[in-house]
Amino acid sequence: MNDRIILRSLFCWVLSSMSVVAAPPTATEEPSQFSTANNDFALTMLRELDKDNQDANLFYSPFSIMSALMMTMEGARGETALQMGQSLQFVDAWRQDNPTRPWNLATPREQLREIVNGTPKPDAPELANLRKTLAKAKEDLKQANKKVESLNQKQDFQGAQKAASNAEEIAKRVKQLTIQAEPYELRVANAIWVEQSMPLKPEFLEVTKKFYGTNGASSSDFMKQSEQERKRINQWIATETKDKIRDLLSPGTINSDTRMVLANAIYFLGTWRSPFLEANTQPGDFFLASGQTKSTPLMFQAYDSGVRYGAFQGNGAPFDTPKMIDFDADPKIGYPEDDGFEIVEIPYNGEGIAMSILLPRTRTGLSSLLSKISSESLDKWHRKLSDREVLVTLPRFRMETKLELVETLKRLGMKVPFNCTSGGADFSGMTTRPEDALCITHVIHQAVVDVNEKGTEAAAATAVVMATSAAPIQRKFTPEFRADHPFLFMIRDTRNGLILFLGIFEQPSDK
Repeated sequence: MNDRIILRSLFCWVLSSMSVVAAPPTATEEPSQFSTANNDFALTMLRELDKDNQDANLFYSPFSIMSALMMTMEGARGETALQMGQSLQFVDAWRQDNPTRPWNLATPREQLREIVNGTPKPDAPELANLRKTLAKAKEDLKQANKKVESLNQKQDFQGAQKAASNAEEIAKRVKQLTIQAEPYELRVANAIWVEQSMPLKPEFLEVTKKFYGTNGASSSDFMKQSEQERKRINQWIATETKDKIRDLLSPGTINSDTRMVLANAIYFLGTWRSPFLEANTQPGDFFLASGQTKSTPLMFQAYDSGVRYGAFQGNGAPFDTPKMIDFDADPKIGYPEDDGFEIVEIPYNGEGIAMSILLPRTRTGLSSLLSKISSESLDKWHRKLSDREVLVTLPRFRMETKLELVETLKRLGMKVPFNCTSGGADFSGMTTRPEDALCITHVIHQAVVDVNEKGTEAAAATAVVMATSAAPIQRKFTPEFRADHPFLFMIRDTRNGLILFLGIFEQPSDK
């Protein structure tokens, strides 16, 4: 063992139990500097990870990785800090002329704190009051429907029609209250464990408490009780992710050489505002990039509103999806050329979080799409989406990923932080003693996602279009977004464009 003491930085997150929604379209505001950096890092890492996972599913949280490495970076100095900021795609505005502290972290850490503090709290008093109001509205709706049924049985059709109109108004109120009273749950937690014999600098502890919510550092006996400490950290992660991520740290990752562990856990639970009807889920073929097919459950929903849709040419230019086409025209004219792609954005209950699915027009077009996507282009494309009717077919799937990210981060330029030789990594901003020299040896990430029909609701739409005989007979065109081949998907904060979770769906599992 060389004279370097090991710093282990790890993080995990989980996305669980989602269902689907219809709500007013949400326009993305100007992205914050943190969102821009986070998204550029997310997409750069995606391309690197995809090199190691050809034709395999991939899912992770760039926001979790960014948060944990930023917390670690608070103690980095010199070239170590410079490489970490560059690899995390820090914006130029954060650069400062200081060789010891090359990045001014004041803005990114404050914007990170704003994002975390801005998430809804499931136990907030205002939500409890809304849920009481919702329960009352549901009971009112139940009674209103009974009244309609009773009047129909009495053949008082005029009274029944009036009662039905009242029931419809109550139903609208129930739907809106449901969106407000049952929002998504997003929990973010950070923690630090430090060897009891190693003192930390007060300023490092203060900034991690204030901006990352760590409650300081937990004293640990890594030197003599490393296995117990590993189990202790795993238990914290399991608790913060509601047991969705368990045993993140495998035996041997924590040993007597470990001096510090920094961890981030993120948990998301959201229900779609307009759910998929389970009766519509049917086995269907999913077409792999290799040309083979796999049978998998395909969910279906006919949205008449509440989702945003857009189509784009191969060069990223918007494609003008028609509202009407000639009755006998080939439906293909309603879509871009084969090198193009489509995006559908489906919102969750609550405000500001949605899933975006980016679907190439061809079964082998995902790699081309990945090569042209950037934080800037992603923001432009989302601004071009519009609320419209769309038929959505989406696989029901569960995905789990566990990654060791050291080599990936090295390829992104983060090399010095992993240099455990004398004169290598510099994390002197963490410890008070020069002999406590630190480096990073592991960056471990684990994720799970479950996409299903939960929150079921039925909806239907019928359109009859008529024209005078002097004009070509036309019919309404409703684009069909059929995700039956490899696609990219992400969970975004639509208020600032921040990518919270990112994945590639290449093929259904064999289970």
